Amino acid sequence: MKILREGDRGYALAPERGRVEIVYEYRTVELEKSRATVGNVLVGVDTETGEVLTVPAQSTPKLKAAREARKREVMSVRMPRELDDVLHLVADRYRVAPRQFAPAVIR
Repeated sequence: MKILREGDRGYALAPERGRVEIVYEYRTVELEKSRATVGNVLVGVDTETGEVLTVPAQSTPKLKAAREARKREVMSVRMPRELDDVLHLVADRYRVAPRQFAPAVIR
């Protein structure tokens, strides 16, 4: 994988305009589905319009982490206290953190 830097140039496909020149810049990006806002993400920006057209592979782990964090914030369930006890017992048996284990099982 090639590591890109701010200021590097390249080309990307723009809707209705075809191949356009882009420059890589760090920007704050809002994810469409989760509405999470992620700062300092390297993205490919159209040099003419300033529109974000591409996200390089090196930026995807940061975006993925923001989506996962947003999922953990959003999830809220009501469950019987006995189920909570059982989840803690199972987490203890497998030596994992209950705060990470329980939401994964419920999902």
